[in-house]
Amino acid sequence: MATNRAYSMAVPGHQNPNQLNMKTINHRELWFSLCFLMLFNSRLSTCFAQGSLTPPGPPGPVMKTLSQVEPRTDVLTLAGDGSDQYIITNPGSYYLTTNILGVTNQYGIEILANNVTLDLNGFSLLGAPGGTYYGITTGTVTNLTIRNGTVSGWGGAGINVASGSMNVFLEHLGVVSNGSFGILDHGSGEIRDCMVNNNGEGIALQGGGSVLNCTVSGNVDGIVTQASPPSSDSVRNCYVENNSVLGIYVGTIGGEVSGNLCVGNNTSATAGWGGISINGSNNRIENNHVAGNRYAGIIVASIYTNNIIIRNSVSGNGTNNYLLLITNQIVGPIITTTGTITNSNPWANFSF
Repeated sequence: MATNRAYSMAVPGHQNPNQLNMKTINHRELWFSLCFLMLFNSRLSTCFAQGSLTPPGPPGPVMKTLSQVEPRTDVLTLAGDGSDQYIITNPGSYYLTTNILGVTNQYGIEILANNVTLDLNGFSLLGAPGGTYYGITTGTVTNLTIRNGTVSGWGGAGINVASGSMNVFLEHLGVVSNGSFGILDHGSGEIRDCMVNNNGEGIALQGGGSVLNCTVSGNVDGIVTQASPPSSDSVRNCYVENNSVLGIYVGTIGGEVSGNLCVGNNTSATAGWGGISINGSNNRIENNHVAGNRYAGIIVASIYTNNIIIRNSVSGNGTNNYLLLITNQIVGPIITTTGTITNSNPWANFSF
């Protein structure tokens, strides 16, 4: 006789109700556990924290100050005195914001401090007719730079640098139509990329240094160098034109004059002077072109010796293309023939 047995059969596609209840309980326990952790775990709990709404201090500046935007001093804010319109007495960087017009019987800007940079900023110092002194003048200073502008129409020098000054750097200046000198530098330094025209004298460098890439025209004397030993001077790559007496004057020992173009100087035909005039010993005169200068092209005075004169070309001065008044010099062969050059000496000079 068969015994009846009860079987629990699952319906395909449906879960057991007991299994559903167990899953629901497990989900609830997981949710409560996460809430508990969020309350006591510092990283999670801070997600819900509110910080203080009180600012820690006043708002900081959002724009730069004027001194940060332009960390230099406007010259027009400086004081002057009875002799000077403006005086620089402290180290630093200075600039112009407009032209400066000269005042009778006064200097324009006087610089009395070391470590000064003066940027004319494209503006001009313009002397007044009838009695202005120097456009820019200095005491004995060290580390001075003046650049980027024009100095014109002053009764004395356009720029005057005092004796004993050192490390003076003048660049990108137009120095025009001043009564005595364009640039008179009694100290040592470098003058480069300047135009110095129609002054009483052009450029005078007396304390040792260099004149580079300058145009010097229409003055009485063009470029004059007169350093005393142990200092010396260098004049390189300049255009020196139509100065009424001297083109380039070398009054130093052991200097260099190279790569210059000297044209039409000594328009007054003053005896003893020429395109390049050497009044010193042991100088190197090389690779210059000297044309159409009155009286002489390259001239060496009678008491100076041991100047080396090589690779120059001189024209338009006849028998005085090379005027060596004493023979104790070191001179490359002087080629005077026309046509094909047959001399192979690399140090030859040319005369035509």
